[in-house]
Amino acid sequence: MRELAEAAETTATAERRELETAPAGSPAAALLRLQASAGNAAVTRLLARDDVDGPATAFDIETDAPGFNEKLLKRNDLLNIGFQQRVQAYLGAPIVSSWSKDTLSDLSFRISEWQAGHGQAMTGKLDDATLKAMGGAGLPLKGASTKDFVAALDKRDADDLAREKGEATKHKGASQEEQRAAIVRLAEQQVGRIHAGDRGDGRKYGWLRLQDYYQVALPTYNDAELLEGLRAAGKFAGQHYDAKAKSWSPRAGPWSWCGIFALWVVKTVTGRGSWERQPSGFQAHDDVANARPGDVIHRIDDPNNALNHHCLVHRVQGDKITTINGNGEFQQNHIRTEPLTKYDRYWDVMSTA
Repeated sequence: MRELAEAAETTATAERRELETAPAGSPAAALLRLQASAGNAAVTRLLARDDVDGPATAFDIETDAPGFNEKLLKRNDLLNIGFQQRVQAYLGAPIVSSWSKDTLSDLSFRISEWQAGHGQAMTGKLDDATLKAMGGAGLPLKGASTKDFVAALDKRDADDLAREKGEATKHKGASQEEQRAAIVRLAEQQVGRIHAGDRGDGRKYGWLRLQDYYQVALPTYNDAELLEGLRAAGKFAGQHYDAKAKSWSPRAGPWSWCGIFALWVVKTVTGRGSWERQPSGFQAHDDVANARPGDVIHRIDDPNNALNHHCLVHRVQGDKITTINGNGEFQQNHIRTEPLTKYDRYWDVMSTA
């Protein structure tokens, strides 16, 4: 075992030295510069790109860009209009409420990419020149109309969702492993695409996706009044606005959509299953250590089961589990890793009840 570890360490050291001694203009040298300036999130995003014939990728991000952007976006006047989410949506970044290092680094990298394609200095900063240029290219700045912006968002969401579902449905009837992989991939594509914040027109980001989740997993829930809250910023399906009382109705019915999201993913890929207060059409098990990628799993949010949370298994590793979740904070889809003991049962989505 020691010999294997030493061999691995020697190989890793050699690979690192090869990168560090790469010619100045080589891709390897560019990756190191990008990692040093923008962090691992930017490198990961670069390596994940599949649009190799797309716009030139920017590497020159000033080291203080994430901090600069954080300070700007935390200004009260911009916080009040959700400008962080507006910029993220405009750039096609995950729409999140987070100030983590990776989030800020990824945003700075995307800003630099935008700058590269619009004749701006590639700093990764939302400086005055960049904001002015973005404002002229479709990003609504403070006080500007959001009409064209939200229309563009809806078109992009509709196009992306159709493409994602089209790719996923190709795996119906494939091997179980292929279907499980497709479930995980489709779920991952939803992360960062819904946010309860107001886009500027009273609707939440990603409402078209959420509407499709309900239509596929719970097709009987389609009353226009019930869906009013689904679309509205900060509200849930089943809520409706009373113009006379000038208030929203309380949450009721299947307003919590975590399980609906999970079943939407599974049904889109496999063509099977539905949501009836819990997953329907699959065999349930309590030996959660045997849950596999793509299975629906139940989280113990409350010892008395007063609160329920259902999500998708990304992977189980020893006593840890990574899940893909719908309807998190600010109604976001997100991924998290935590102890397996927080879960008590799962549904094998390759089985039949």
